[in-house]
Amino acid sequence: MAQVVEKKAELKSQTPKAWSWAWTFPLASLSGALYVWLGVILVHHLVPELWNTYVAPWFEGNMILGGALKLAALAGVAAVLVYAWPKLFPRMVGLSGGVAFLTVAWFVAALVWWLLGHFAAWLLGWWSLGEMGSYIGWALLTALALGEIAWLYRWAHTSRFRQWAETLEQQGWFSWNIYKKGQGIWLRRLTMLGVILLVAAGVWNYTHFHLGGSGEWVASLPFTSLRFSVVRMPRLTLSLLVLGLGSWFAWRLVNYPRFTDFLVSAENEMVKVYWPTWRSLWRDTLVVLVTMLLLALFLYSMDVVWTFILGGFLGILGS
Repeated sequence: MAQVVEKKAELKSQTPKAWSWAWTFPLASLSGALYVWLGVILVHHLVPELWNTYVAPWFEGNMILGGALKLAALAGVAAVLVYAWPKLFPRMVGLSGGVAFLTVAWFVAALVWWLLGHFAAWLLGWWSLGEMGSYIGWALLTALALGEIAWLYRWAHTSRFRQWAETLEQQGWFSWNIYKKGQGIWLRRLTMLGVILLVAAGVWNYTHFHLGGSGEWVASLPFTSLRFSVVRMPRLTLSLLVLGLGSWFAWRLVNYPRFTDFLVSAENEMVKVYWPTWRSLWRDTLVVLVTMLLLALFLYSMDVVWTFILGGFLGILGS
């Protein structure tokens, strides 16, 4: 019986394991950043375009209802994307920070690709290469895109990148956790309110003076006549984006450990401050004002006396 069990164990150990998908930190970070950008494209471009084409004509007589339903549809799509995130990506320490870094990196890479593409188009057009110049340009842009993807993947593999990602995540910028809950409440609330009001003032200035224009921001694809929308309704979109990011920054700022410790200590010190009564405040203010008035009269009288002695009596100051 023991031999049979041992043979079964040997056979089981020799049986090759079925291949299973395993996330690595660089791959999860890169994929997560692409997921964020695909979500932005879906919510900001694809869904509004489909809505305006197929659904908006039904609400031509009722713009308020149509606009409200459109916002509800966009919010629903965004909620589905947020809900699907933990289902698709694993829980890894520092993954949120890695996704944040690579989300910005993907944007910078796309911007560099677009700028260099237009520069190459201008340069090849100046050489008058014609259709051959378009083929050369697309070959260069393809090589540049592949090089940027390889560089981002290599950067995501470095230990420094993971260290930065973990540090950013440990600072709490992607968490709802409250640091030292119940301490320094009033000063933290006032600080948060001040940051939000400052951001709101900037947004009001942007919308009031029509900075950046009110039309749709459109960019052209290098070596083609195609044009694509970058920002739809920039005044509304950028205002909501800045308000959202500013509010989140204000919330996380008052929960940042070092800054929170400072606010808590400041509020604890404010508790120790002696606040005088109104009667005492009026009395002390009156004493200060009378003292300043008497001091001013004394200095003025000394100036008159010495001016008379040195000028009129001794003649030192002349006429």
